Amino acid sequence: MILVTEPAPEDGTVRLMGDLQIRDEDRQIWNFSRKQRRALSIEVTVNTRLWVIKGYEIFRGEDKLIHVQTRYTEPENGIYLPEETVILIKVPEELSDYQPDFPFEEGISPQDGKVTLTFKNYRLNQGLDESLFLEGPE
Repeated sequence: MILVTEPAPEDGTVRLMGDLQIRDEDRQIWNFSRKQRRALSIEVTVNTRLWVIKGYEIFRGEDKLIHVQTRYTEPENGIYLPEETVILIKVPEELSDYQPDFPFEEGISPQDGKVTLTFKNYRLNQGLDESLFLEGPE
């Protein structure tokens, strides 16, 4: 990955960009499109003050396929955890006739979608043995 932007002075946000290779269990590069091979790339946004990934986008050529954005909460001083992650999936029109075989669905399902993950009721370091937090061996 390469650094696309220097940290923004107000919040320390940087963007990283690089090629994305998805491999299956046989270590082969997975082809998103059966019609043509186009490289996948990823752009990641990082908040370097909090050291969290704010979001990322996956592209196939110029087409944005996936957009992921995460909002964080600070349940304890200095500890940032996800509060909500929104995933937007957009399948380019030329791939709309490609339908993967999902054994749990019948017929054609929509190609675009949105998934929202909400995280709450965090319990930090509760019920854990204190020895886990000691420095050095016991």
